[in-house]
Amino acid sequence: MIYAMKPHPHNKNLLQFDLFESEKSIVHFTTTRIGGGVSNGTYSSFNMGNFSDDNPINIYENRQILARMFYMDLSRFIVPHQTHGTRVLKVDRQFLDMDNADAIEIMYGVDATITKEKELFLCVTTADCVPILLYDRKGGYCCYSCRVERYGRTDC
Repeated sequence: MIYAMKPHPHNKNLLQFDLFESEKSIVHFTTTRIGGGVSNGTYSSFNMGNFSDDNPINIYENRQILARMFYMDLSRFIVPHQTHGTRVLKVDRQFLDMDNADAIEIMYGVDATITKEKELFLCVTTADCVPILLYDRKGGYCCYSCRVERYGRTDC
């Protein structure tokens, strides 16, 4: 069977994984830059890439728009600073209780996140990478990462 991504039924700038369509206990999507955001030029319009050259204020507003789509607070988005490495971060109660500056520092160099916590969005940023979502329905774990094969090797 071939799995693909399809447009989100309510938000034209989001895509969903076919494979998880019947899973009611997780919300899953990937964003696109198509419409609905405030970024201009090369990054027009719904850019989420914190580490791009887009205006940080536009990125913040785009993320706020996304959070409002799902009635979530932006603080519930776990967005690591990926470096094409192998670090995995377990997002647990101890991590969530950290002060924001410490959490941001820990997320530098993290390329995958895993959690059993509820009401969080695990995020990855992609350009030349493909998002990978793993979900264990029995154990309740969810993991989000990215992968790319470039020049014959896996980078993320």
